[in-house]
Amino acid sequence: MLRVLLVDDNPDDRLLVKRHLSSEFSNIQYIEVTNDAQFEDVLSNQGFDLVVTDYQLNWSNGIDVLNRIRKRLPDMPVIMFTGTGSEEVAVEAMKLGLDDYILKSNKHAKKLPVAVKSVLEKKQTQREKRQLYDTLVTVFNQTPEGIFLLNNDNIIALTNQIADEYLLLIEGKKRGDTLKTLAGKPIEHYFVSPPNIIWHEITISKPAKRIFEVGGRYIISEGIPFGTVFIIRDVTEERKTAEKLLSQERLAAIGQLAAGIAHDFNNILTGIIGYAEILSFDENLPYEIKKRIDIILRSGHRAAELVKQILDFSRKSITSKTTFDLIPYLKEFVKFISRTLPENIQIDFRSDPKKCPIKADPTKIQQVLTNLVVNAKDAMPEGGTITITAREKYIVDDKPFSEMTTGKWVEIMVKDTGTGIPKDVLPHIFEPFFTTKGVGKGTGLGLSQAYGIVKQHDGFIEVKTEEGKYTAFYVYLPITDTEAAEELKPKEPPIPEGSGEKILVVEDDESVRTLAINLLNEINYQVEVAATAQEALQILRHKGEEFNLVISDLVIPDLNGPELCKKIKEIVPGIPVIAMSGYPLIEEDKKTILEHFDSFLQKPFSIKSLAETVKNSLHRE
Repeated sequence: MLRVLLVDDNPDDRLLVKRHLSSEFSNIQYIEVTNDAQFEDVLSNQGFDLVVTDYQLNWSNGIDVLNRIRKRLPDMPVIMFTGTGSEEVAVEAMKLGLDDYILKSNKHAKKLPVAVKSVLEKKQTQREKRQLYDTLVTVFNQTPEGIFLLNNDNIIALTNQIADEYLLLIEGKKRGDTLKTLAGKPIEHYFVSPPNIIWHEITISKPAKRIFEVGGRYIISEGIPFGTVFIIRDVTEERKTAEKLLSQERLAAIGQLAAGIAHDFNNILTGIIGYAEILSFDENLPYEIKKRIDIILRSGHRAAELVKQILDFSRKSITSKTTFDLIPYLKEFVKFISRTLPENIQIDFRSDPKKCPIKADPTKIQQVLTNLVVNAKDAMPEGGTITITAREKYIVDDKPFSEMTTGKWVEIMVKDTGTGIPKDVLPHIFEPFFTTKGVGKGTGLGLSQAYGIVKQHDGFIEVKTEEGKYTAFYVYLPITDTEAAEELKPKEPPIPEGSGEKILVVEDDESVRTLAINLLNEINYQVEVAATAQEALQILRHKGEEFNLVISDLVIPDLNGPELCKKIKEIVPGIPVIAMSGYPLIEEDKKTILEHFDSFLQKPFSIKSLAETVKNSLHRE
């Protein structure tokens, strides 16, 4: 329904208006006003769509009516329909925002319906344009990236709030300024053509390092450019996240390679350490020979320790986790490590007063902390302070790593006042065998071992540094709700010996087979060997009742370990079978193996670990 406010104190003229409009508009309602009080009341209620007013009124005039309507309702369409006006009145009224001016006569009154339709359509178009403009302005201002427009004279004509901040930061410019260069390059450098935006990178270092991407396009109207629109976005955090992800992927790939190599190393070291131990038991050897054997043993164990560090990095080493409170543990660690540091290096330890129970391998956590402290010490040759802190953090949205789950974490910081880490070195610090130290001063495995152990404990590690000022490592470990458990250190038991039991060893590596014979003979066991699974099964079919135990490598060329174990127990029911392997196994792998085998022996093994595993398997009920 069209609601028309009719302002005219002449009833005949009002009738003339109604007759002409009603002939064109079927659904129309008139609100007639004949005095000032009525007019003010209707203005307050604002229940109309169009105003038709006379110029000459007993109580006012059309110009006053127009002014009062424009003050209250700026967009309300107004038509002046009068017989007493003049050209001057018409001009003045049009300047004040009158939409149309029609003379009162039968001839001109016919134009009134046309004028009403035209005015209503015009106002509707204006409203739609204004709504569209308001929508675009809202989107423009709420867009999370910076947007700014340049006119053809390179003047910054329009900006949103984010663009204001970025332009001031990068170039010291604001809306209304001329922008001919951006970060030292001509503004044309950032122009691109459809269909794709090519992002141009801008890096600033002050007040802090920020990375921006910028792209611009011409604004074309009817084939003619009349300006340029630019998008500028801050990608600093995005780049940091991408670099972290890339670094983690690279380290994971290196870890897989390291784990694969470890198997062959362990087989070699098993032979070296085992035969050296056998020789060391011979009391008839001259002192010089025993001294050389001792060097072989120490070198072998050192090599085995390097392999363990590689396995820690690749997260393939076995952990023995228990629940303990990290705070008293750290206090004891600080007491211990302080005694090993030079006098010119001080340790400042701070922690939360509350408990921080974690489920972890205490020995491996000590390795992480020791590696970080040693690196801190090496970064301060002239002395300084190592600050160690531990605090509980509840991680929700502000996550140091995107993969972190919401919940309680403990943050351990080890910070030095040393030389800092150069930018070109920083991406490689967790890679194995990467070191900036001189020859003989480091293997490059310390930080890689720390990285692997932290990841093995479902944790995260990151570094923040500034050259010449400091380096700070942050370790994040999940807090468990379980109460801390007391840890007891068992006494060192002697090497257990056998009572002449017979053992079948299944191993395809000849050096390991020979070593097993010598080691087991040394601790009073009888031994027979088989190089293949089929050879082992053939031996057991003929004289299985003679054997008390079977030791088998997990990877046999002609049959996999679990299948071989199943067939052995079918031939000799109840016989214990020990699996041994040079491949590093995580805890889940070990659990799977023990579903088939009675026990597990990790290569390289010492005579003590072999003796204990065999003894436990033979006497297991």
